[in-house]
Amino acid sequence: MLRPVVVTGMHPRIFVDEGTSSALEVHREEQRARLAMFAKTPDVHTPILDFIDGAYWHPDAFGRRFRRLIRSAGLTALMLHGTRHAFTSLAMDEGIPGPVVSAALGHASGEMRKRVYTHVFDHARRRLADAVGGAIDRMVDGIEEIREPEASRNIRRADR
Repeated sequence: MLRPVVVTGMHPRIFVDEGTSSALEVHREEQRARLAMFAKTPDVHTPILDFIDGAYWHPDAFGRRFRRLIRSAGLTALMLHGTRHAFTSLAMDEGIPGPVVSAALGHASGEMRKRVYTHVFDHARRRLADAVGGAIDRMVDGIEEIREPEASRNIRRADR
């Protein structure tokens, strides 16, 4: 079940799965308790990812921390922006409509998605061709199965 989460920025609501929503609720509760130590009360403008005192975490600083965590986990090839590409590729591979994916990414139109993710379209086209080819093969096999008994009857008639 998807639940909307209110975040600040260009898009006031995003939808996340139940597990992510629950994790964010736990995080926000911990954040409220932490910020209370600094006599601060979080509101809708408080960033989800912040420093211990609630200060804004600059994206570059977050990126550096992300890279350190990734390296420590032995995943040296994964970059933070790569998670955005992974999200998009997985969503498209799962058949999520392009406009929905574009909106989730914050793209004003689908042109950016189409330009950047052409490899996903190529993969989808291959899957389409394989699926249609498989369907045609199954149809042909079915036709051959229908014809085969008829041919056997004709052979038996000729033997009489």
